[in-house]
Amino acid sequence: MEASTQATWQVVGASVVGTSHLHMTPPRPCEDAHGWRQLPQHALALAVADGAGSAARSAQGAQEAVTLVLDAAAQLLAQHDSPDTPAMWMNALDAIITTVQDGLARIVESPWHLGDYATTLVLAIVTQRWIAALHVGDGAIITRQRDGTLAAMTWPRNGEFFNETTFITQSVALAHTQCVVQPRGTIRDIALLTDGIEMIALQLAEKVPSAPFFTGLFDFARRPEPIAVKSQELAAFLQSQRVNDRTDDDKSVLLAVEVDP
Repeated sequence: MEASTQATWQVVGASVVGTSHLHMTPPRPCEDAHGWRQLPQHALALAVADGAGSAARSAQGAQEAVTLVLDAAAQLLAQHDSPDTPAMWMNALDAIITTVQDGLARIVESPWHLGDYATTLVLAIVTQRWIAALHVGDGAIITRQRDGTLAAMTWPRNGEFFNETTFITQSVALAHTQCVVQPRGTIRDIALLTDGIEMIALQLAEKVPSAPFFTGLFDFARRPEPIAVKSQELAAFLQSQRVNDRTDDDKSVLLAVEVDP
């Protein structure tokens, strides 16, 4: 069963600074970024990025990566021959990764180096027929079907150590990128998150999403309040004491829910 072409998307997102950044001298800003873009053919692109804490220009790198990847997704769907098979999507995702890497290399200003802009990157493109994702580093993409079934489309990918990951600025990024393409089917909700919220949102040992966490967030995103109000509420939740008691990192959550007009 494919989603109705009459449905529309509601998107709610927030990126908030972690308490560990606030306690630094001097304090560091939020180095996460998120964004989304309505695309041709009733499609949607969603992206989050988490700048590396050890990189001097990581906040700029994260924001630039989000902008670049959304631009690349928009250009892809604007083409007359947009992807319509898994193989075509996989080739397109590889090309998007290269486009983002080239774009980041162009923004580097002396005396900085590309590694100073290090960031993870997570992208989901949702069309009427397909969901395509690329994922460099940690974070996750979670989907929910019409019957409430949750699934992880991508999962955090760490290195040898728990806090070690891959960044889009690294030459090995393409080899370590998760590229996933699947039929849209009955999926109507999708969430992207950075690693700052993983300990709350994911059951890492079992490799499954937390049902109470995502069910609550998707239902919240579908509420009829203005998007600006819900974005403020989402940011307040991510900055709440009960969340900060479990994670002191920057946090981003981006939610998209399909609603009937």
